[in-house]
Amino acid sequence: MRTLLTLLGILIFAGCSGKEQPESIPAGTAADSAITFTPDDSAPAWFNELPADTIKFFARGQARSLRLNLAVDKARLSAQADLARQLQVKYPQRYENKEVPVSGAIVLHQKKIRDGKYWKVYLVLELLDQPER
Repeated sequence: MRTLLTLLGILIFAGCSGKEQPESIPAGTAADSAITFTPDDSAPAWFNELPADTIKFFARGQARSLRLNLAVDKARLSAQADLARQLQVKYPQRYENKEVPVSGAIVLHQKKIRDGKYWKVYLVLELLDQPER
């Protein structure tokens, strides 16, 4: 739970940092924030349909930002938070009040799209399940 809160805190603060500001943002849009999964036309097929596997965890991350590096970081943090949640659900006793290790996750797929002034990033992370020995 602590890792999830830490990741979400970093995600929030990353959106608040930086000097570059858009000229105008339409009301009701989140210009520089990670967004939850919603299928859309620009998302690749691998993003909308995650593989099913018994020994691996998969998580998707999607973000939009004026800067490419922030969009990538936000998408990765979003996916890592989802991986941490999946591990906490599968192994509640193991990760109760402990940090959930998601640093071993690898990027399975990633797509970067220029959308006007913004960058949209879609990625899928994969993490091998490590049952307790």
